Amino acid sequence: MGYDSVTTWRLYSAEHSVGLGLPLDTIADARALVRRIKASSWWKQNVAYQVAVRTDPGGFEDTVAGPAGEAIRTVASFAAPYERGLGARTTWKISLHPTMLADMVVFHEVAHTIAPRYTYGGTWDPDYLPPHRPMQGHGEGFAGIMSEIVAEFGTGDAHDDLRSAYDHFEVPTLTLPEYKDAVSGSIKAEVDLVRMYADLDERSAALETARAAASKPAGVIPRITWGDMFRGWRGRFAPPGKWRLSQRELAEAVSVVEPCTRHDIARIESSEVLPASPRLRRIAMCTVVHFDIDPIWARFTMGLARWDCNVELDELSELNPSWVELVTRMNRQLEERPPRWSVDGSY
Repeated sequence: MGYDSVTTWRLYSAEHSVGLGLPLDTIADARALVRRIKASSWWKQNVAYQVAVRTDPGGFEDTVAGPAGEAIRTVASFAAPYERGLGARTTWKISLHPTMLADMVVFHEVAHTIAPRYTYGGTWDPDYLPPHRPMQGHGEGFAGIMSEIVAEFGTGDAHDDLRSAYDHFEVPTLTLPEYKDAVSGSIKAEVDLVRMYADLDERSAALETARAAASKPAGVIPRITWGDMFRGWRGRFAPPGKWRLSQRELAEAVSVVEPCTRHDIARIESSEVLPASPRLRRIAMCTVVHFDIDPIWARFTMGLARWDCNVELDELSELNPSWVELVTRMNRQLEERPPRWSVDGSY
């Protein structure tokens, strides 16, 4: 898959299937829980990150358009770093929405503050970019430490059920020893990255000044349209040895399900927004499946859902059987462990 949203979907589906956990009466109770976690012997023995955590009321809420154009109100809490210095010395803010005062929410946000953030890939050298890469925000390192926090500090059915839910939704999860190794590598990577960027900043100051003089006027924000995504995929997911898949080649692949031409692909790529034409929507959905784009991204970012595009799963088996297998498995998992909220329509 081209994006990590299936990993996030698995983790959120697992956690939503067990619920919010034990309620907390006030933000002061949430702060007390964070303090208890950080003061514990478990924290001292297992957490390598030097983390300062501030817990405040807040979170955010929004209303977004659903796949069929309906209004969906969302609320969320989050954890975000205030600042990041050398290595992992970080100050974090946990912002809790007033409707989400519960221990499982606190555990989730605390896990973000101590999850490994980078994968270390080699020795730093000032003459090239070291192969460090960010770990997924809800990936195996996060799931591993979330499991440990809940097992250590949680009580009640929801907490006991989390590991089973992770297993059910196939959430990749590090063991505690694996987590510690990942954190050690992450800290080394962060130290190297800080040094590398400081060195690059010093060596390229003159070049950046020249570039700024020749750049676009201040305030110009690059604009990416709905169709630009499809054009980018033709390059990003081209077969080995090809710089870019041509519009004609893509049309031939999609025609297994919906006969089309390169002109149809060109119309999709030139679309500012999701086209109104049912046929173009059907071609666009088939294109998404051909490129193996995960269904979460397609539905909530691109606005492409099979039932809105008149595309059936059995049609897509000839185009991309592994995509159909993934969607079938996701739908079965949701039926077996439904979330505490619901969104109309399967994938």
